[in-house]
Amino acid sequence: SSANWMYTLQRASGVVALLFIGAHMALFWWPELGGSVRADDLPELMVRELSRTTAGVPLIAIGYLIGIGACAFHLAHGLGSVALRWGLVVRRGARRALGLVLAVVGLGTFFTGAVVVVYLATGVRLLGEPPPPSPAGACDWPAPTGTAGTSIGPRSTGGAP
Repeated sequence: SSANWMYTLQRASGVVALLFIGAHMALFWWPELGGSVRADDLPELMVRELSRTTAGVPLIAIGYLIGIGACAFHLAHGLGSVALRWGLVVRRGARRALGLVLAVVGLGTFFTGAVVVVYLATGVRLLGEPPPPSPAGACDWPAPTGTAGTSIGPRSTGGAP
């Protein structure tokens, strides 16, 4: 039955989401927390890792898309399960409306993450135009206080650092 499939998919997506979050932490959080990577180097590290290919296939980017999909499904389905168990939606019409809202939430969450992954992996913007280039020598982001000479965020391509 469909309830059995949804139960199985909820559990499987939870396992995939847990593995994805662990891999993300191992790739980006732990090196930064351990001091082997500076916080302002994380954007470049993410671009490098997500755009790396094996036999022409961006395996990490594909893994990220699968992981984001698992997280999005697990979130949306979990919210629906909570709403049903707690009796927040009882009538058939309300359940149908909740299903549509949660489908939009799940797909919107996945699409938002996918847009970011595709951009970081390929440089292709799926939505919107690229921002105008910064004037030569201008910083895109102000340096955080207490860290003279460093910046967080995109770096300008010309001028002094």
